[in-house]
Amino acid sequence: MKKYILSLMALLAMTFTAVTLTSCGDDGDGSTSSGGGSGSNPTTLVGTWTASNSSRTTSLTLNSDGTGLWQEINSSGNVSASGTFTWSLSGSTFYMNWISGDTEGAPSSATISNVTSNSFTATTNNPSRTLNFTRVSGGSSDTGGDTPSSGTGTFQGAKRVFGDNLVKKFTYTSSGYTETWNYTYDSKGFITRVDYADYNSASYATTDYSAGSTIVFQSIDKADGSIIRRIVATIGSNGYISTYSYTDSKGRANKIDYTYNSDEQITNIVAYRNGVKSWGYNFEYSDGDLVKAYELGWENDVLTHNELYATIYYETSSQSKINNVGGIMEFDHLMHIDCDISDQFAFGAFGKPNKHLPLYVVYGSSTFTNTYTLDGAGRVTAATNIRTDSNGSTSTKTFTWEW
Repeated sequence: MKKYILSLMALLAMTFTAVTLTSCGDDGDGSTSSGGGSGSNPTTLVGTWTASNSSRTTSLTLNSDGTGLWQEINSSGNVSASGTFTWSLSGSTFYMNWISGDTEGAPSSATISNVTSNSFTATTNNPSRTLNFTRVSGGSSDTGGDTPSSGTGTFQGAKRVFGDNLVKKFTYTSSGYTETWNYTYDSKGFITRVDYADYNSASYATTDYSAGSTIVFQSIDKADGSIIRRIVATIGSNGYISTYSYTDSKGRANKIDYTYNSDEQITNIVAYRNGVKSWGYNFEYSDGDLVKAYELGWENDVLTHNELYATIYYETSSQSKINNVGGIMEFDHLMHIDCDISDQFAFGAFGKPNKHLPLYVVYGSSTFTNTYTLDGAGRVTAATNIRTDSNGSTSTKTFTWEW
């Protein structure tokens, strides 16, 4: 194994200068329990933490269920080391029990002191180094709004949403440019691997469901084996993803919150960057179909943009509604809603899809018309999306699905 030190305190074990970490998470009272290694997980420490110095950025997520994820991002923006663990706090001692990753040489505990709702000091056990933590979001200093409930549910896999209609391959083509996604499932309908390729790169993503209330996605470059990105998705009480957290190539902490209606469909998306609201959407449904999307934008955490973004139609004068048998939900590709989850919807982790297939979309002065080819079971095997702009110019995208 690589000898990377993997913990929230480990940065000091790998560097010669002290750094200050910042956090986004929940507030709490900092209460602890007695007994070595089996204490409570006070909500004061729950959240995602980042640290930067001249050579690296460290990202750490501490979940309320006692699981955690650590990543080290080098100066090139690539994740160079990572690990998962369980954690607990007993008295003033923070314990880490490593589950997987580059954990050789990682410390198993640290001493914390000066705990408030927005800061604390931590000293590693080997070697003895000190870090001063400061909260930048969550709790009383939160500038990003309310944090939704998280870590309270268990993910149930793709079959919960799609039954036996599990897509095996998806292909997108536009102007000679092609992207493909191949999905691998286990016997229970959980996606275990996604292979992706475009014209100049190839990667694959692995998944870790072992924590129950979180899903860890890790994207790996096939050329050199480097980790491109590691994402932690937290499962809400409804069994779907409530929060999606990662560190981007510039070392910025990104978090996306998802809200669902009683029909288990996404109604609201809010994205944060370094703890501050950045962009989002509100979705309006009718008869189980997403009919209107409103784009949201913030400046200095104040909502400054809330406008109709797209209107989606499911029947026309010449075409009646088409049942969405396979459950495809192409926000980006077929409804022109750029929310970055279309190709991950197959996991069954983002709620239920539209009841019908979108036929016609109005976006500003442009329109998008979708036509479909269905198999004998009524599932989509191919689609064509034609964009027509106000000046009459058109562009075409094509898609295929294999089941």
